[in-house]
This record gives sequence, structure tokens and C-alpha cells, in this order.
Amino acid sequence: MPTNGDDRILRLTKSELLASIGADLTGKSALPSTAAELVARAQAWLKANANKIRGAVCPHAQKIAKETDTKAAVIAVADLISSVVIHVAPFKVAALVIKVGVEKVCADSPALDLGD
Repeated sequence: MPTNGDDRILRLTKSELLASIGADLTGKSALPSTAAELVARAQAWLKANANKIRGAVCPHAQKIAKETDTKAAVIAVADLISSVVIHVAPFKVAALVIKVGVEKVCADSPALDLGD
């Protein structure tokens, strides 16, 4: 479960969340990347994992969309995706899903567009 320090993640923009996910994927031992490189890495990872994320979230989309507490919605999504998301903190991906909108994530579009 997220701690009070994780509340900061809820305030990040979509671009900041993508860069943070990209940083998770890059790892601490890699050379510093530009924000654009981090965002691109995150978007590629999200594209590769779109079906897994949708498969975990979309069956519960109506219930999640009704949640009025953003933090509770993010926690619910993080719980759903924790078994399918690897190499990245599920809470970050969940925050991005909520920020973009569950309805948009679960739309019939073949691409999972979580960018700005």
C-alpha cells in the first residue's frame, strides 16, 4: 500500500509520470537519460504491456470510474495490475491510468495512449 510519500506521485503530470516510469526501466546504474528518452522508453513499455494492463483493469472499469477518491482509485488499479506489471512500480502506472482516465484506457483503440 502506498505511503504518504507516494502522495507526491498523485500530483505528477502525465509527462512526469512517464519520465519516472522510464527512469524505473532504465535503472540506477545506467547513464542519465534526457526526459524525452525516458518518456519514449516508458511509452514503448506501455505499448508492449497494453494488453496485460487492460486485461487487469478493464473488467473493473465501471467500478473504478465511480470512485470519487483519486488515491483510492489509484490503489485499486495498482492492486489489479501488480501481478502483471514488472520492472515498474505499479502505483506509478496506476496513477497514470487514473490521470488519463479508465474509460480512455479501456476504449477499443488498439494503441494504449497514455502520453500527453
